[in-house]
Amino acid sequence: MEKDWGITELTEMFRDEMESMGLLEPEHPDDLFVVDDEETEPAPFKTINYLLDSKTSFTREQLIEELGIKFTNNQLPTFKLFILNLYEYDRPIAFSYGNNPHPPKAWNPHQVTYSTIQGVVNRLVDAKLVKFKKGKASAEKKNRVASILTATDDFMEWIVNNVSDVFINCDTHVRLRLAQQKNKILSYEPTTYTKAVDKIMKNYHKKLLEWGLKLDGVAQKNTHLFVNFQGVKDQLDSKGNYLFRHGGRWHGDWCLMKSSERLERISFKKGGKLMEIDYMASGCNALSLWETGQWLKTDPYGWTRKRVWESFMDERRGTQRKYTKQIVTMAINLTHAELESRVTAHYKRKKHKDAGLYGYMAGDVMTGFRFYNQEIAHWYGHSRLAGRQAMFIESNLVLGVIDRLCKADIPVVTVYDSFIFPKKFEKKAMEIIYDKKGLDWLKKILQKDEQGTLKQPLSEVPSGFI
Repeated sequence: MEKDWGITELTEMFRDEMESMGLLEPEHPDDLFVVDDEETEPAPFKTINYLLDSKTSFTREQLIEELGIKFTNNQLPTFKLFILNLYEYDRPIAFSYGNNPHPPKAWNPHQVTYSTIQGVVNRLVDAKLVKFKKGKASAEKKNRVASILTATDDFMEWIVNNVSDVFINCDTHVRLRLAQQKNKILSYEPTTYTKAVDKIMKNYHKKLLEWGLKLDGVAQKNTHLFVNFQGVKDQLDSKGNYLFRHGGRWHGDWCLMKSSERLERISFKKGGKLMEIDYMASGCNALSLWETGQWLKTDPYGWTRKRVWESFMDERRGTQRKYTKQIVTMAINLTHAELESRVTAHYKRKKHKDAGLYGYMAGDVMTGFRFYNQEIAHWYGHSRLAGRQAMFIESNLVLGVIDRLCKADIPVVTVYDSFIFPKKFEKKAMEIIYDKKGLDWLKKILQKDEQGTLKQPLSEVPSGFI
């Protein structure tokens, strides 16, 4: 089955593996040019959720008698995992059948390995209880195929009659992954900050159940969001532990819904009509709050040297802000020379006749941006480290808002930097979302944290920018 798969809360842990399975697009260097996360529909399959668990147990004798299958003792937990996934999601399950690595012990309560998966799948196929389509890896997107397992109607009936009380077996919402290798999960010592994040997220999940969150009318009882931090090489604390100062994104299934449909497909018990509010230029505004305690007074993407722009883009009216936003988003991760080279290469791939001019204008745009936004100008033009730190600040701004909305008992889900909540709470919600003290909680926590406060990027003007 060829499919463009959306990111789910667990496949992000194992992106490299899922790419080889055809479940995800490979990350491309030019991804830096993408500003808005692409909206995609959830696939008609569900990527296997390793964290599902239940007090339900199966014995070898029971399965021989009822299904006619003789599993080995070490295959029983893997069989249980497949059963729980088929039961919980009631649709085909996608997974890695090949000799690929699976989650480490802390994220793999059933201790699944490639050999136990192959053994269980083969026995289910031999018993004619499932339909199985083996996937294959390919460098070509069009040729990638995911491994898919579908239960027969009779087997699904057996599953429904033998499973109950499915839950998530994981005690934390904090996850640390190695930058550039998102499938590598790192162990860590909890800090004052990570404990604060866990406390907020655990309370948020309790409130989601209390609020009766539903997607397409289906109650979301086993939602488990991870706040994903990035462990960056050489960014360590005094004890040699990776710093929790990079990244911090989380993702729910509602993020895959089209923006035009979200408000109809998401609902809360007694919530009524929903509305969605997102921050304008959230990254820039988060940096401004961090540096000055103030929101930006004007749109930071609204400036481009008018004369240069009009000289070659008359046919592209209305795209100025989008182009500026793309350049600013890239510039926090790149030096001046890297920025011009990356933009030029991007437009050359698109075979645009003005590729070189686009690249040249990137530096021009950043000169203007830095001049009009001097309070945050020092964040731009250095390296990917600054970009990861900026994402950390932005994510904590949203996390702090979630915490306060929970305490105010205002139902909410977030899509990166936007908030979806019942319209009847608009006045109070807006006060919380746009409170200028939205990052005060983070600054106070970091002052107490064992890893110290956020290390600022270089303050001098980067080479190449005027």
